[in-house]
Order: sequence, then structure tokens, then C-alpha cells
Amino acid sequence: MSFIGKYARPPARRIAAPLLRALDVRLDRNAERIEAHTVNLARHHEAINETIVNSYTEGLNTTRALVRTEGEAVGEYVLAMARIEERMTRAVEMAKVEAMPRTLERVDPAAAEYLNWVTSPTGLFAGAGVAGTSPVEVRLSTGHATVTAVDARIVVVPLVHARLATQPSSTIIEVGSAGSLLALELASLGHRVVALDAQPVAVEHPGITAVRADVGSWRGPDAPVDAAVCVAGIDPAAEPLDAAAVQRVASWVRPGGSILLAVLVGRASETAPRVHDRASLAALVDGLEVEARWTFRRTSPTTWAPVPDDADTAATDAAPGVAVVHLRRP
Repeated sequence: MSFIGKYARPPARRIAAPLLRALDVRLDRNAERIEAHTVNLARHHEAINETIVNSYTEGLNTTRALVRTEGEAVGEYVLAMARIEERMTRAVEMAKVEAMPRTLERVDPAAAEYLNWVTSPTGLFAGAGVAGTSPVEVRLSTGHATVTAVDARIVVVPLVHARLATQPSSTIIEVGSAGSLLALELASLGHRVVALDAQPVAVEHPGITAVRADVGSWRGPDAPVDAAVCVAGIDPAAEPLDAAAVQRVASWVRPGGSILLAVLVGRASETAPRVHDRASLAALVDGLEVEARWTFRRTSPTTWAPVPDDADTAATDAAPGVAVVHLRRP
């Protein structure tokens, strides 16, 4: 250290001490002011934050309430529109119903086409399983209703009823009951009927027990029945019975019981629909007693006529006829 520095520093300190003390006091005061300002700024910041949060929350709540209100309004609008649409649809449907013809004179081609479809095998009745249950086909045209076809059930079903009339309150199996009213007719006459078919049976009656199975897969009744009926062989769409199936059906019948069988007859054919001639029909019922046989031929689309039992329909008529055979189990 220099001589000047050594002897000049202490007096300088003594001279500067009051100034330094005044400066320290001022600095302390400034520090206090700064701290006070900092606290105030913090408080203002918190107040601003609180205001912002409150404003945001208030706005959010207002928005939510608005959304709920608008949502409820939209929901009510949608429901109201749905109700209006339902009423309009109902009104349109009622208008269609009211527009449907009530007399033959009002039947136009469009209405005839629709009504003919309703009762066809692919129409509305088909969904209920009752399409084509009548042997008589009626077709509508402009201003007319015409019987255009009569199928073999017109002769088969009366014969079945006639042969079973001597067996009141019997237990009967009908093979191929889907699309048939025979089970319902027999049950209505007091018989107990097992309606057997691989397809659903549409008709219901306390006297009918529906079994959804085919001849080959069903185990058979718990006890032998009084009679079995199969007229499905006259339906080109039905699965025809072969000799083994006929024997299986006959095994479900008590000894002396009846088997009533209806088949197409004419020129023998193994392809669908299966047609039997005299020889193949004899093979079909081999081992069973033939009590009676009736043969009918279609002479026009709406007419059926009996054929002498000793006549061979295959030799006289290319179109299939129908034979009803009353069999008895030995």
C-alpha cells in the first residue's frame, strides 16, 4: 500500500461516514417502498386473477346453461318433428287404405297387381305361413275376380275327411303340415293332431301339437296313433315320400290303423315333382294293405274329374293326375 493510501483512507472514511449513513437510510426506505409496491402488485395480481377466473367461470356457467337450454329446445324440436312425421305417415297410410277399392268396379290394374301379390306364395300372406292354403286361386283384374286355377286339394281333402269320419276323436299325424289347413280342420272336428313338418306350422289350436322335424329325424310319437295322413305329395314344392319314409310313417300307426296317402300319378318321373305310375305306386305302398284307391285327372285348370280305378292315367294323360290311397297297417 502506498504512503498516501495508508494515511489518507481513515480521514476519508470519517468524512464519508455521515453520507453513507444517510444513504443507507434512504436505501432502506427505498427497499421498504419496493417491498410495499411488490406486495401491492402481488395483491393486484391476485385480484386480477380472481376477477379473470370469476369472469371465466361465470361465462362458462352461462354458456353451459345456454347449451342446456338450447339442447332441450333442440330435443323438443326433434321429438315434435318425429311426432309430426309419425302422424303424416299414418295419414298417408290411411289415405292408401281409403283409396283401396271397395268394389270390383273400382279395381284398376295397379290395385289388382298388388292384391294378387298379397295372397301369392311370395306375398304378405306368405310371411304368416298361410299363403296358398286354399285349393282355389282367384285372380283380380280390372273390374273382375276370376277363378283361374283349382288344385288337387279340392278332391283330396274331402276324401281324407270322409275316411276319417268313421274314427271320431282319433290321434292323427299329418306329415307335411306347413302351408296346410288340414291339421286345423281335423283338430276342429275333435281329433288330436300331431302336425309334423321341417318348416314352421302357422296354424294354432289346442288340439294341435306342432313338431318341427322331418320324417327321417323325428323319433316318432310316444304311443302308436290311430291314423297318419300325408297329402303333401301333391305339392310340387314339397319333399316327396319314398318307400322307406312311407314304412316309417306306417310304423307310428297302431295295427289296423289308417294311412291316407296322396300322390301325383301319370308318367313316372323321379325328378321334382315326383310322379308315380301304377308300378311305382305299388312299390311305394308295398307291405301295407290297400283298402281303397281313388284317381282324379285335371280336365281343365279349374276342373277335376274321377278316373276309373282300372285306368292307367300315364297312358291317357301326360299331365299328372292325383291318387288318394287308403292304406291299413297289418
